[in-house]
Amino acid sequence: MSRSACLLIGLLLLVAAAAHLTEARALPPTQSYRLLTTYRGSGFFAASNFTFETENDPTNGYVDYVGRDEALSRHLADVDASGNAILRVDTSQIPSNTARGRKSVRITSTTAYNPNTLFVLDLDHMPTGCATWPAFWLVGDDWPINGEIDIIEGVNTQSVVHTTLHTNDGCSWPVKARR
Repeated sequence: MSRSACLLIGLLLLVAAAAHLTEARALPPTQSYRLLTTYRGSGFFAASNFTFETENDPTNGYVDYVGRDEALSRHLADVDASGNAILRVDTSQIPSNTARGRKSVRITSTTAYNPNTLFVLDLDHMPTGCATWPAFWLVGDDWPINGEIDIIEGVNTQSVVHTTLHTNDGCSWPVKARR
């Protein structure tokens, strides 16, 4: 499998959150972050960590998202000998004209994180090329009403990563910036 066809995630996501903070504001200098969750190695794809989405693609892409069991058995979701989690698209079969599309994986964290959460992503490779849409994003409880933060998003043959904030009309930021 070519590196452009898979997503290699090394020590994928270290999540740390500020203790006792519930609103979006800067940390006082006396508070620090503590590690909440680490997703990596053989336990990365545990059912308690991620939901494997199987619905039609919300952007109407030509893709057939598969569930956890099928993703693991087809090695579309895998962990290599170095402990890197790998997400890949199926390149072994050509989908029929009536299929939803090429088999692939879309995962969502089973954990909801509070504001002031720091996410650290150690990513070895992101796929590029026609029909790829690798992304790492955050959404609120009521998407798209609560907006979306695209931390990493790349589409097709783009050579740059896009970071985007999506909101509804009339959205405002309630917290004043510290100077």
